Amino acid sequence: MSSLVDYIKDQESLEKQAKEHMPYDCDKCTFELGSIRQELYACLTCYRLNKKLNAICYACSINCHTSHDLIELFTKRSFTCDCGTSKFNLPCNVRYPLIKNLNSNSLSNFDLDIPDLNNKYNHNFKGYFCSCNNPYNPQFDSNMIQCIFGISCGEDWYHDDCLMGFKPGFMNRKPLKIDDPNNYDLLPLPGFPSFDSFETLICWKCASQFPLEMSILINKLNCDTIDYVPNSTSIDDRILKISNNIDNNDNDNNKSKRLKKDYLKSIFLKENYKEKLSEIVKNENPNSLLVLFLLKYPFLFNDDPIYQPPIDDDDSSVFEMGVRELNNLPKDKAVKGLIAYEKIKSKLTDFLKPFADEGRIVTAEEVKAFFDSETNKIKK
Repeated sequence: MSSLVDYIKDQESLEKQAKEHMPYDCDKCTFELGSIRQELYACLTCYRLNKKLNAICYACSINCHTSHDLIELFTKRSFTCDCGTSKFNLPCNVRYPLIKNLNSNSLSNFDLDIPDLNNKYNHNFKGYFCSCNNPYNPQFDSNMIQCIFGISCGEDWYHDDCLMGFKPGFMNRKPLKIDDPNNYDLLPLPGFPSFDSFETLICWKCASQFPLEMSILINKLNCDTIDYVPNSTSIDDRILKISNNIDNNDNDNNKSKRLKKDYLKSIFLKENYKEKLSEIVKNENPNSLLVLFLLKYPFLFNDDPIYQPPIDDDDSSVFEMGVRELNNLPKDKAVKGLIAYEKIKSKLTDFLKPFADEGRIVTAEEVKAFFDSETNKIKK
């Protein structure tokens, strides 16, 4: 419950929060920029309708798929926006704003753009993440890390415990004292590198595709690694599996140990890894295995910029933007819209005036009853 003044303040606060979370101009679709590294979203609503995996840019997530079930994928490399292509049933509202004025017959004859065949989709675009193949669940006592390489995993996100072979949230890592239940750091996962000790990750799936190159990279950069020991049920169980994986060679006077098999490893790249890899490319034998590998995947040592839309410097309120939008409508529709708005504005003002004059609170039930009454009048 709140007074009218409180309601207005709440509305202004919500608009301010929206501006902070979505600070960019949403008037430009990235389709024409081609294959770039950018923030992406997957529209599950459209995927359920046409069974085609899709990737959409920031602008299209707001303008074309506003009411849809969207998955935020953060950044991915080498993607072109799919909105308005044959992966969808309609043109892009951002690239073709005039389609709002077309009737259904005209829309059915509209030539959709051709999707970029180089887009590569993983299970993230269905709403699933990590080797555990689960939807994102903030209730898991796990941290999530994105693989920077992505050649095999598609730049997937991993739970820290899953990287070790556990199930996500297998142990309670909440601190005993929590000041803010919505914002706290999990306790460290035993055996997992400190998050302050590395900048990013190459997952075990990607690292296993280049075992020799990754072994050299680990030694050159002095990287921390962690074994993926699948189906581990506890810290002790994992330690036991690793211990049982070692053979004692009794024929060797030095009692050397060797692994029965190598567990797949995830690699943790430390701060300034790009600079160090760049030095290796410049100074080492151009035909060496590591240099040839890096030249094939230059984003590992070169700048890999993320496209960001221009900042939206429009401070207009939702009301002001609504009025502007009326100017884009055909004249007859705009006039009808203004007449309808003036009617409801006048009635809503009359309804709220006594509350404002007396400083009384307006309940949700009273507001709902007002709009239900007006809706019933229109139907009659």
